[in-house]
Amino acid sequence: MLLLNGMSAHVSARSGLGVGLGSKDCFYPQGSLLVTGSKPARRGRLVRRDTCGGDGVRADLYYFAYGSNLNTKVIVGRRGVKAERAKPCVVDGYSLEFSIPGLPYLEPAFATVVESEGEEVHGVAYFVTTQQWEMIKFTETGYDIAEVDCRSYTGETFKAHTLTFPKAQLRKGLSPSQRYIELIREGAFEWNLAPHWQRKLALESAYVALQGSSQQVGAAVSVGSVLPLAFAIVLGRAASQVLGFREETNQKEQVSLLTADLTKRTWDLHDIVFKSILGDGGSAS
Repeated sequence: MLLLNGMSAHVSARSGLGVGLGSKDCFYPQGSLLVTGSKPARRGRLVRRDTCGGDGVRADLYYFAYGSNLNTKVIVGRRGVKAERAKPCVVDGYSLEFSIPGLPYLEPAFATVVESEGEEVHGVAYFVTTQQWEMIKFTETGYDIAEVDCRSYTGETFKAHTLTFPKAQLRKGLSPSQRYIELIREGAFEWNLAPHWQRKLALESAYVALQGSSQQVGAAVSVGSVLPLAFAIVLGRAASQVLGFREETNQKEQVSLLTADLTKRTWDLHDIVFKSILGDGGSAS
């Protein structure tokens, strides 16, 4: 793909990732899906790829990732986004929360960032094309877009786009699933984010449904309640992919509203009926 000549970026000097990125360079942590080789992966080691992106257009904005998109298994393997370059950074004035309601008993909560004075969020800024950014937004249903000020680990400052969830739809007191928090922990390890941030993630309590318990029944009920909508969304996304992601804005809004309504109804059912019978399906405590 065409790269931006003369531009360079640096990743963490603190973590030993102080490598300049030239106009023909694309660096990812060794051991990620972008890297192959006979030697085992080592945290913090950056390796060069000759080709980045692949959509034939210039990258033109930074996307700040803080959740599962930190993990190259997700951002590359699942979403198909190979950024031109990326660098660990910090966004001040925001805090990380697991308050997006998911499925009770299965995937109770997902990550978002909320404005919070005196707090900070560590993550990775991916330099992506407009098409890649559209793909990220398309696969992250229901989020709003915010522009944030990023500060790289080497002191560089720049603007980035990130995803935030509507406050009216957030639910306090939830815990992420073990699967989900592990993806974020792995991503933080891949990018060698600040030690105190990795400790914070390590201490985050995860929801684990007990095998053979009534919570397994709750998980089955939750999945069953959203299968019709999930099937419709998958078909819609497949059709849009064939058409080149040219989905109408009002259609996206309708999907988001439908998802929000179904999620609320699922949690209402949990609170009124299943919580007293099957136990708490959203908190690790």
